[in-house]
Amino acid sequence: SYLPVGYDRNIYSYIGGVEHDIDISFVGTVTAERFYTLEKIAQYASRNQKKLAIYGKWVNDRWPWMTWNFKRKHPELYQYLNNYNILPVETADVYRRSKIVLNINNSVHKSISPRTFEILATRSFQLMNAGQESHGTVDLENDLALFDSVDDLKQKIDYYLSHEDERLKIAENGWKNCQKFSFDNLLKDVVERLI
Repeated sequence: SYLPVGYDRNIYSYIGGVEHDIDISFVGTVTAERFYTLEKIAQYASRNQKKLAIYGKWVNDRWPWMTWNFKRKHPELYQYLNNYNILPVETADVYRRSKIVLNINNSVHKSISPRTFEILATRSFQLMNAGQESHGTVDLENDLALFDSVDDLKQKIDYYLSHEDERLKIAENGWKNCQKFSFDNLLKDVVERLI
């Protein structure tokens, strides 16, 4: 049977009453696909006055000229990039504060990542790239939303930012359905199967 990695519910949990002051967020390391997608989304955010927050160590800032060069070549992306790695507790906070959390999985891996569960566990709305296989864990049609291109992603960002009720309903579905994938619940499941 399939056993996902799951999430730590001591960190990734729902906290009510948090202000959603970030329109779109992404937390993670840089890959070619993420760089391309997020540069386009940064351009979109800049043109449409959206609050975008990207966290991760993407630029080697040891030498000032490297930062300057990145800023010159990618001004919109640099504007939204918080060029440092954040702790899981801070990541969970960013998810909670976001209206839309982007999950751009590595195209090499087809199984959903632990990040998928972590976002859902904070009761945050998730937009994930299509092509991942849930293996019966979460409902990819009702627990989150999928995009299949940058243009599709922009359209869905526009749609879900202007349809809050639908966005919150999907986030709640995902939150309810991911509870069984916390570390402790997965461990209980393993123990029960062994007995």
